[in-house]
Amino acid sequence: MKNFGQEQGYESKLFGAPRPLAGAIIGVLIFLLILIPLKILQYATFMLFFLTFSLELPGRLVISALNTFAKTNPPESIGNILRVTISAIPPGILGWLIGSDKKSTRTAGIVLVVIYLCFLLVVGTFLALKAI
Repeated sequence: MKNFGQEQGYESKLFGAPRPLAGAIIGVLIFLLILIPLKILQYATFMLFFLTFSLELPGRLVISALNTFAKTNPPESIGNILRVTISAIPPGILGWLIGSDKKSTRTAGIVLVVIYLCFLLVVGTFLALKAI
């Protein structure tokens, strides 16, 4: 006898998508909802500059590595798009973990979010201060 909702291959859904995928999309959207207004304000204060610099840290590091090792220097508009795109990958991965069906994976995702945010704020602020 089959119970409803416990069929083989049943996967819980969030907004009609598998939970991890929906979590990844939500993670990227939250990241963009925070970053886009900061970029539009164009660093009105030092705090906004540090916050924007910190949020874009993964993208800035990758672009710097490309400039150093591959001797490429993309135009500013493409560099901005690359920085935002590359920086959106970790929030997507963390959203994927938090959206998991397993409680242990969700807990690990939340712990990694806290570690990632602390890392971004400390290292991003340090590098921003060195850039000034």
